[in-house]
Amino acid sequence: LLNTGVEMGQVHRPWIDFEEHHGWLYRSISKTFVEEHSGAHFTNSADKGINFKTKTEYFSSELALVNGAGYHGDEDGEGLRGAWRLTGHILGTGKKHVHKTDRYADVSFFGQYGSDESKVGDTSGDFSWYGVHAVYNQPEFLLSAQYVKADTAGDDYQGDGWSVNGEFRLATLSNSLDNWNVIARYDDY
Repeated sequence: LLNTGVEMGQVHRPWIDFEEHHGWLYRSISKTFVEEHSGAHFTNSADKGINFKTKTEYFSSELALVNGAGYHGDEDGEGLRGAWRLTGHILGTGKKHVHKTDRYADVSFFGQYGSDESKVGDTSGDFSWYGVHAVYNQPEFLLSAQYVKADTAGDDYQGDGWSVNGEFRLATLSNSLDNWNVIARYDDY
């Protein structure tokens, strides 16, 4: 398992950290779709637990077991939550940290299952959700889309939704427009 690392203690949730580096590069402007209050609002970015991370050229993954309370919730010992991300790196960039200037194409399956104590998403026990995501990036632009579905009983979060975002990088057209980009995102849940 030379390609696997482990986080223990306060760990990243498998999806959000990946999306903010591969699909939605502007989390400082707006949170990712699954954590944004006006989006799906399923989860937060970190929790106490253990997270196994695997990176190979064409595949990467994260499998986590967390307490479900989130980094700002109170843990009462009532349950655990499993979270996962499985990603195929079509152009073989799974081992490296990608940048805007890299060319990459990724397809991911991600989600969470188990008891939720975070007051994000379902607040009455079991709450499961999953999604698929695709992204293509090259120096001139980025295109990204995802679909998510939540399965839980009697709660406002049951249903499905989608998000698309893109970035057009004007700096590639002219040296006088360095660091100017046009971004857009649309969420529907």
